Amino acid sequence: MVATNTKLIGHSVRTDAFRYIQWDEGRGGEQLFDLRNDPGEKTNLAGQQPELAAALQEAYLAWFHEATAATEGKVARFPITLTDGTDLLIP
Repeated sequence: MVATNTKLIGHSVRTDAFRYIQWDEGRGGEQLFDLRNDPGEKTNLAGQQPELAAALQEAYLAWFHEATAATEGKVARFPITLTDGTDLLIP
């Protein structure tokens, strides 16, 4: 369950099929949505698919570690994949 009526900071990971969100480093809850079957993100599947949620969380942590390695925890770049499949790095 995601906390309500409070200001949370979160991060998300999105694949072609799923979006995973973790709020306030997990203290505010987590959400997992099946974007193909639930494009409006109404049904949270995090409790039903904990292995997938954990895998997407690990993907985020790996990216964050790589993106902040040279800057001691500050995000140095944001990889963005464009709709044509090319990657764009924003410093």
